[in-house]
Amino acid sequence: MGTTNSVVGLWTNGHVDILQNDIGLSTTPSVVQFKNGNEIVIGQAALNSQARFAETTIYDAKRLIGRRFNEQ
Repeated sequence: MGTTNSVVGLWTNGHVDILQNDIGLSTTPSVVQFKNGNEIVIGQAALNSQARFAETTIYDAKRLIGRRFNEQ
């Protein structure tokens, strides 16, 4: 998991295959969005609608690892 993008690989038979996302790319924006209470949107689609759903979009989460909840 990266701060900006993530890549997923699958270890099979002694080698790694890099998986492609739903739009055929090997990198996916590290963005998760919760819409309408039960819909989860990830990657480029979440990044594209980040401004409209700012309160329910998570990005740069890796920067929060090791910090306290109330830290700024």
